[in-house]
Amino acid sequence: IAVLIDPYKDEKFVKFHAIQALGFAVGVVVLWIAFTIVSIILTLIPYVGAIISSLLWFVLSIGALVVAIVWAIKAYNGEYAELPFVYGIVKSYFGE
Repeated sequence: IAVLIDPYKDEKFVKFHAIQALGFAVGVVVLWIAFTIVSIILTLIPYVGAIISSLLWFVLSIGALVVAIVWAIKAYNGEYAELPFVYGIVKSYFGE
């Protein structure tokens, strides 16, 4: 949304973080889909499968939340926060 708002749409800092946030969100959704498939397979294993499946979901959820919070704090403080895998995509998008 920030990229579409008139006073901010031409700012490099806003575009940089908006494109990275979009890439991060797509990556998390892809991981959630993969974990759903793995969870379905793991639930076929009695007791242990459900525990492992729950741990995978917990780690993914907490990990994504922690990364998003740390990243938001850095962006709020005016730093260019770079996520290792997503930054490469953003860098090629801006042609730097």
